[in-house]
Amino acid sequence: MGETLYMDKDDARALLTSTQQLRTHWSGVITTHLTVALTMNAALWTYFLNGYFESPDIASGPYLLVVSGLSSILFGLWRLNARHIDHQIASLYTDLLLYEGKLAAPSTRSTSGYLSTALPRLRSILQCDQFSLENKVELISDLVRGKKIGQRGHRILDFFALAILVVITIPSVARVVSSIRRCSWDLWFLWLIANGLGFLFLLLALTRYQKNPNDHDVEELITRFKKSSP
Repeated sequence: MGETLYMDKDDARALLTSTQQLRTHWSGVITTHLTVALTMNAALWTYFLNGYFESPDIASGPYLLVVSGLSSILFGLWRLNARHIDHQIASLYTDLLLYEGKLAAPSTRSTSGYLSTALPRLRSILQCDQFSLENKVELISDLVRGKKIGQRGHRILDFFALAILVVITIPSVARVVSSIRRCSWDLWFLWLIANGLGFLFLLLALTRYQKNPNDHDVEELITRFKKSSP
């Protein structure tokens, strides 16, 4: 870190550009995967509805199990993948703060300004004159490693996916139970695995990735940092 802080402005500008491009690329990948997940789910349920209108007895049993299971996996994978990529984006914040700090970027157009607006609790770090640029980068790096640098709207999407899984699971079970004899036990078993994986992926997305810091997290981090500083 110490050597990086003494880079010249040309190096900082070049590194900032490449890091911003990587951040933009990963944000685009998240959007693309959202489109793919919604499109594939729409195709699955369109297929099911077409089959239902053509043959309600068959579609209400085996078709529904297959479509519901695949849809659950797709929604779970979408959220897990989005959260993983978002964590990669969050890991870029320390580099962006460093390069922008070297270039004296205005707060209205910098990562520091973005984080201060999205997470007001971080203003006690990012807008504190007592902390040097190196100090701020180190503190934000600790939050990133602790997965407490903010959710940036992902929690809302997680609960949206959870609601969708519940909506497609409960009616599917109720409908299929009424026609259980039309479904083989192998198909039931595969459906349980697929549906369980969908909920497992979503649970991991909800619990294993970035969260919003609370006041205690920030205060404790600052206190620990001050005690460790010479």
